[in-house]
Amino acid sequence: KKTTFFLTLCLALFCWTGIASAQITQGVVSRDVWTLSSPAAPSSAIEGAGDGRIAAAIDGNEATYYHSDWYTGSGSALPQYFIIDMGATVSDIEGFAYLPRPNNGNGTSTRMRVYFSDSEFNVSGGVSKENLSSYTLAAEATFSYGGTREYKLVPFEEKQSGRYVLVVSDASTSGTYFTCAEFYLFND
Repeated sequence: KKTTFFLTLCLALFCWTGIASAQITQGVVSRDVWTLSSPAAPSSAIEGAGDGRIAAAIDGNEATYYHSDWYTGSGSALPQYFIIDMGATVSDIEGFAYLPRPNNGNGTSTRMRVYFSDSEFNVSGGVSKENLSSYTLAAEATFSYGGTREYKLVPFEEKQSGRYVLVVSDASTSGTYFTCAEFYLFND
């Protein structure tokens, strides 16, 4: 089952080349009503037109990206995270895809955790594993980065459901920041 999902996911991503995200529908959880938040998100573009903003992680444009706030220093220590509100509970989620920023490995996540919840996350005590033990940990993944930019594909051991998704980067190529060009969830 996991092998079939992974092959389907690879095929779906292979077919995305040159296709706008708005045209991608099969197996991808719709991001139309998603909202994202992060305490380390800059209030405006800090990396150039459209770059840096949290919304860039789900804008369907692989050339733009989210970057934790290096300008004011609020995003300069790991772990960094963002929270997705999918607007309603989504079921049968089988995995995720993470695309690092273009042109530069700075902030590319090399170790990531993904959690699900039906209620808002309480991260007031931080995002360590211990502080998040009451939430569903869907995946922990370690990524290698060899200077090339490619989707990082992670199938879940079990199907997940929830309204809220917490994406935590515990390590990155810079050791301090977190960047994300695109983040997708997949279901049947």
